[in-house]
Amino acid sequence: MADDTLRLPRTLVNQLLRQAQRTAGLAQGFVIRDRQDRYRCVPIPTDADLNKVALRARTQAPLAFYRSSNMPLPPLAAAQTAALADCTGLFLDIALDTKGVLQLRGWRLADGHATPLEVAITESAQPDLA
Repeated sequence: MADDTLRLPRTLVNQLLRQAQRTAGLAQGFVIRDRQDRYRCVPIPTDADLNKVALRARTQAPLAFYRSSNMPLPPLAAAQTAALADCTGLFLDIALDTKGVLQLRGWRLADGHATPLEVAITESAQPDLA
């Protein structure tokens, strides 16, 4: 059975927070690993067709899809979950509508379902996706 905790490096969490804070409304994108084995956030347009974007993103083997907003976000639609599950197994949701507290939630995507994960911030350079 897979662990229900996703351990993310503090450096990656800081990148996600900076990316989220750059946009007043919705921000979304993928976390990918570059050729130097570092993780970085790659934003995508908010009006992008998630099915098409996920299909193209598969070539980069993204670690996760993320989105953030200063307003409460609805759950992903079933079609979005299925498209993202084919691309990446993880989904991160960053809430900016909280006062002084980063609310980062994670889900494992598989078989058309999103299973909640506990998110822990580590000092490690690599995420633990167990």
